Amino acid sequence: MTVVAKKYFNRLLGLGHKELLSRSVIVLSMTPPAGLTPREPAGVAERPLELRQLCRGIVAIPHSPYLAGAGEAELGGQDRELRDCYYVLAALVAQSFQAT
Repeated sequence: MTVVAKKYFNRLLGLGHKELLSRSVIVLSMTPPAGLTPREPAGVAERPLELRQLCRGIVAIPHSPYLAGAGEAELGGQDRELRDCYYVLAALVAQSFQAT
């Protein structure tokens, strides 16, 4: 998957979007536990440091049966690891907000 992510990064760089890429955040959707349909991460799971230099951050969101059930989700229903990952993601996104 790193090759695929690197290909997209290189394309953005080639189109002159280095600044846009430097502001991006990669979110990985991690593989569900054994016994469920395997799904590869959204990219860069093998060597995220290679791509980390090109973007603001990489956050790996663990598989959650709670969220896989669809519908509304409550923070209290998420386990600590999942909640912490979403807090990290929210912090990375919020860092790009302009102070008013």
